[in-house]
Amino acid sequence: MERKDESYAGDLLLSFIENGELGKILEKYGLNSRRIGEYEKHGGFALLEKPTPELCADRVDNGLRYMHYSGIDTKDCVKDLGVRGDRMVFMSKKAARKFAYGFLKGTASEWGNAEEGLRAQLIARAIKRGLALHVITFRLLYQRGEKEILSTLKASGDKEIMRYLKLAGGELKFRRVSKGGIFVDEKVRYVNPIFVSGGMEIRLMQVDKSYRAAVMKMNKTLKRGYRLKLVE
Repeated sequence: MERKDESYAGDLLLSFIENGELGKILEKYGLNSRRIGEYEKHGGFALLEKPTPELCADRVDNGLRYMHYSGIDTKDCVKDLGVRGDRMVFMSKKAARKFAYGFLKGTASEWGNAEEGLRAQLIARAIKRGLALHVITFRLLYQRGEKEILSTLKASGDKEIMRYLKLAGGELKFRRVSKGGIFVDEKVRYVNPIFVSGGMEIRLMQVDKSYRAAVMKMNKTLKRGYRLKLVE
C-alpha cells in the first residue's frame, strides 16, 4: 500500500463531501462544498496544512484532542489561540508552551511510540494483503469507518490477514533487534509555535532551551526508527 503519490484521499474528497451529510451541512451555512472538496486544486486554505513544525488546523486539532483525552487542561491553549495573516499563533507564551509540550507528549506516547508503531505496521500488512486479494479497495478505505474495514478483512477468512489482526488486537510482546524483525519508521511530529508578546512574534524554541533539547532528542530517536522482533 506504499504510494509515491499520497493524494488519493484528496482525489476522493469531493465525492465524499457531495455524496454525504457533510455536503448538506456546508451548503446550509452558505459554504461552497465543491470548492472545499477541491481545496488542493484551488488553494486558499492556508491555515489547514503547513509543513512541520508550523502550527496549522490539522496539528492543533490532533494536539488538543490528545491533550483533552489525556487529562491535560487545554483552556489556555484554546483561549489564547489566534490568527495573524495566514498563520496560527498563540497570544501568550504560557499557552504556546503548554500546547508544544502536550503535542510532544502525544508523539512520545502515541504517534511516535514503538509499540503503537508496531501495531500500525501489523494492521498495514493486513490491509496490504486485503488489497492484494481484492478483499478491500482503496475507495473502501476512504469511505468506510475503521470497524467496517476490519470486519471486511476478518470476513475474508484469510489466515495471514487473521494472524496480523489477532497480533495487532492483543498484547504485543516484542524486543528491539539490530537486524531483521519489523522496521518501524515513525513520522517526526513536533511544533515550534509562534507566540505574541509585546506585539512581537517569537518562536518558542528561541526562548525555551529545555523544549528545544526535548525536541532534538525525540527527533533523533524517531529518525533512527525502531527494529522490532515479535515474541509470539
